[in-house]
Amino acid sequence: MKKILLFAFLFKISVNNFAQTKSSNPTTKPYIGTFYGLQESHSIGKFRGEDIIVPDADYRFYLDNKNEVELAQSANGKTYYYLGKYLVKKMSNGDFLVTCNVTSYPKKGSNPTYRLTFKSDGKILCNQTTDIIKPTFELEKRD
Repeated sequence: MKKILLFAFLFKISVNNFAQTKSSNPTTKPYIGTFYGLQESHSIGKFRGEDIIVPDADYRFYLDNKNEVELAQSANGKTYYYLGKYLVKKMSNGDFLVTCNVTSYPKKGSNPTYRLTFKSDGKILCNQTTDIIKPTFELEKRD
């Protein structure tokens, strides 16, 4: 019985040491995790002389280590969900450019692409790549 308890105790210490080493690893990819941001209300053009205004929208991106992305976009009391893949490109200045190609879920039909820029100074910028100019907004990482 003492041998079993000793083995269990040593195993627990070993697992804890591995977890601490892994979590304190300085080579952790900065683009893995959950990121939140607010895109403020903006105009996307005019229709019959009137501005077309897009309301404030909250964004939550979740990027995993398997190049999969989940996006929740909330505006006007509704939340829209998207699933997809992302590609990472390391820039010569040390920034990471992450391109997220997503599709609306569960109903397919909307396929936006978002570009997340992880700056070497710690800022994270996001913009949607479309024919319509959309403002860039900041994201913050939350775990």
